[in-house]
Amino acid sequence: MNLYFRSFLSLTLAAGGISLVVPEPNDNGNSVDVTIRNSNSHRFLKKKSSKGKFKSKQTKKAKSKNNLQEKYKAISTVNASGESTYTVTFDDGFTGGWDINGLDEIEETGGNKGGHLPFAVNAIFFLDIRIPSILFDKTPFSGNYFSAGVVQLSIDFMVHYIEFRGKAVSRDLFLVLKQQSLGGNGEVYLNGGPLPKPKTGWHTMTFDVPLQDDMPPGWAGLGDATYGDVLREVDDVTFTTAEPGLAYGNHDWGVSIDNISITVGGDLKL
Repeated sequence: MNLYFRSFLSLTLAAGGISLVVPEPNDNGNSVDVTIRNSNSHRFLKKKSSKGKFKSKQTKKAKSKNNLQEKYKAISTVNASGESTYTVTFDDGFTGGWDINGLDEIEETGGNKGGHLPFAVNAIFFLDIRIPSILFDKTPFSGNYFSAGVVQLSIDFMVHYIEFRGKAVSRDLFLVLKQQSLGGNGEVYLNGGPLPKPKTGWHTMTFDVPLQDDMPPGWAGLGDATYGDVLREVDDVTFTTAEPGLAYGNHDWGVSIDNISITVGGDLKL
């Protein structure tokens, strides 16, 4: 019998009071074919990491996110082709609204130049790196990707450890773009490949975004909106280790992120 289906466990999602029965994770911590993913589950953290291998000091609290649009304008750069890149470097207390599973405390040094955002937490299913919806429309990551001419998104990652049941495991990173303002009826996502191996320093993970109506090769989606529909009204961007539609067991995480970027060739209307 397939290991995925030997036994089952019942998960109660406290936020929505939804009960699911999903396959028990295998020794690598992932499972299959779950059609409901609670978008709020990334907010429920069980405990901070006590591992000696990596412990973020998290000494600098992120500053107020007022005037977010003006701060994004200040960090934009333009290349020789006329493309604009907005990069959140986590310097000077500026997170750009980004957090990791709800945590947004910046470490002043140790990033891929300057500050970075560390995350050392045990016993959670997956990483969700995103901007809360109340702030998202004030950032260059939102809106019509066609008119903005979005070319690419990227993020720098350093992995200290990822463990499941005390065993080191690898996890892929997905970029998920959602359209929720019209009823939450579409999301598209791309697998960017495995996260860097532990203790190998900083690595940049890049996601190209084709501007077209049909689903591009390598991309997949959920909901009744087309790929083009979602890109015309992106109101949520998430970098996540959870492939939509799958369930995961509790993992212990020690990672850091830096330099979240979006590159565009058009008008972001900030």
